Amino acid sequence: MVDLKELKESQAQAREQIKQCFDDNEATLPSGNTYTFTKLNHKRRLKVFTRFQLLEKHELMFFDSPDFEVVEKIVEESVLFDGMQLSKLDGHWDRHPQDFFMFYKTAMGVISYPFLSGAN
Repeated sequence: MVDLKELKESQAQAREQIKQCFDDNEATLPSGNTYTFTKLNHKRRLKVFTRFQLLEKHELMFFDSPDFEVVEKIVEESVLFDGMQLSKLDGHWDRHPQDFFMFYKTAMGVISYPFLSGAN
């Protein structure tokens, strides 16, 4: 049986981590790799946010969809790794496959943060 109190606490903790990444403009993953977020305009942020709902609904299948291609382009043009745009780093995910899924879940949350209820 699902403990609603634990679920709410877990969601609150995840939201706080996303807020921290949003405030700091960076996320350090368990691998130790740090990704830096640049500023996005409202229109591009909205395109990611609307697809964030699809990630939650379709889980891993989302990454094999045309909607992911939209998100991937926006994210990889606006996130830096070691000072370089991800879109300009050939083979980044081949060298860091352990980061891929966690990075995208985190990045989509960070980019969507201003739209989430309760965000300031």
